[in-house]
Amino acid sequence: MDGKAMLNCQKAKELLSAYMDAELSEAQRELVQAHLAECPVCRQELARLERLWQTLAALPGVAPPADLAERVLAQLPRRQVPWWRSLALAASLLVGIMMGGSLGVNLHQGLYQTTPEPQLVVLEAFDEFPPASLGTLVATYQMDEENGA
Repeated sequence: MDGKAMLNCQKAKELLSAYMDAELSEAQRELVQAHLAECPVCRQELARLERLWQTLAALPGVAPPADLAERVLAQLPRRQVPWWRSLALAASLLVGIMMGGSLGVNLHQGLYQTTPEPQLVVLEAFDEFPPASLGTLVATYQMDEENGA
């Protein structure tokens, strides 16, 4: 036993498939091997699993029919979307479009208001925009129009 904990049969049987596939850690593999060395029932179970895998591996491969996916999907129940979800989506889109349009109009009006110092207003309005941003581009365009460029 070497001071190692031993597995009971139930836990060992749960690990046999992973043991066969070399998916266990080194410590788990050693525990299973130690249990198999002492347990004829679990050795028989391992032999059955090995025969099963060999039998399955010997079976010829079967190609699924080309229309299998369509047939399976046709048998699934159609999921009905409640009418209010479509209405909620449409309403959300409408609100978004209206808010975007309102923001655009307000931005446009703010850019083209006549004030005693239009350049100063434009520069103040876009003072917070980083270089190469849309705000900087609009401010530059506004100043170019006023300078006749």
